[in-house]
Amino acid sequence: MKNSQMITAVTACFIAAASTFTSFAAEAATGPALQAEQKDIQSEIQQTTDEAGHPLIMQAPDGTIASYAGEFRASAYSAEEYGSSLTASGVYAKANHTIAADRNVFPMGTKLLIDGTVYTVEDTGSAIRGNKLDIFFNTNRECYNYGVRTVSVYRLP
Repeated sequence: MKNSQMITAVTACFIAAASTFTSFAAEAATGPALQAEQKDIQSEIQQTTDEAGHPLIMQAPDGTIASYAGEFRASAYSAEEYGSSLTASGVYAKANHTIAADRNVFPMGTKLLIDGTVYTVEDTGSAIRGNKLDIFFNTNRECYNYGVRTVSVYRLP
């Protein structure tokens, strides 16, 4: 076999292998294997509950699995109420992101999943002790609309 024929044969083999790998990778990323894995996760989430029926694990929007931390009393606060959105961690609070918690329960930087939203513990408060949380909102009106409620809290890794 001449060099040019050998190069052509090797190139053909490489193209065939790449094509096979590409189709395999595409099927693995979107095919039955992924769907089965997602069903397994959902099944596991539904099957693991505490005595009160709270799921012990929850899947975050990004697919990360969060573990049940308990039921907490959640209230709301805003920069309008306090005059500044500078938090105890030194960053400015952001709606749908910042939450205040007791540092003994959740250290700064802890990610919490509440009602489908992932919050980061970036603040504390004198009234935020034990199983109490304070969620940051942009305005007082949003705070009043949120009120005070009991929420299921899940801790992300």
